Amino acid sequence: MTQPPLPVLTMRLVQASGQSDPDPSCVRFSIAYANSGAAATTTGTVAVYILWWVGVHHATTSPNFVNAAIPGGLRPGQSITESYRRCASGPVPAGGYLVVHGLGSAIYN
Repeated sequence: MTQPPLPVLTMRLVQASGQSDPDPSCVRFSIAYANSGAAATTTGTVAVYILWWVGVHHATTSPNFVNAAIPGGLRPGQSITESYRRCASGPVPAGGYLVVHGLGSAIYN
């Protein structure tokens, strides 16, 4: 039995350094998506790890991740970059701001 063609989606964080938003409880970042598979992608979400940055170190208290929507319909060989803005709830540590630490697991619909 022949397997149907599948998408192969690569995600890369392309912008996430320093304080990226005037509101210290928010962060702006971009993710580059590339489909190197043989079928179009479906929608989904990817976890984006975030943390508070205070002075010259990070604070390990919450928040720990937010979700970013994965665009669907990316055809084989196609790439796209999506920009996001996410905000954390709760108080901002004194002198701190929200930063992106990296990408986590993805869930597809």
